[in-house]
Amino acid sequence: MTWVLATLSVLVVGLGLVIWTTSLPMAFEVRRAEATAAPREEPRLLTEADITHLPPPVRRYIVLTGSIGRPVVTEITLRFDATMYDAPGATGMVGPVEQYERCCQTNANQSLQGQ
Repeated sequence: MTWVLATLSVLVVGLGLVIWTTSLPMAFEVRRAEATAAPREEPRLLTEADITHLPPPVRRYIVLTGSIGRPVVTEITLRFDATMYDAPGATGMVGPVEQYERCCQTNANQSLQGQ
């Protein structure tokens, strides 16, 4: 009887560890910690030359926002409430959402130039 309880206890603990280590929130936190711990390059400043290929209304908007001479944005965090639907016509699941986006400056510059 003792062996059965010991075996059952080991199985329950093992199953608990597997569930805990493969949980989606845990995996998210681990990947977020890895991403935010990565060293960042020195921020590059946005110049007029960076936006010369854009249409005139877009260039005017960027200048009016005061973005010229400021660091290029390479990291954002979005927090909002969202409703996710399982299927068309299904009741929505409401909850908070946190989204982290980070790109290197080379990619940000390429995106800005449309390459």
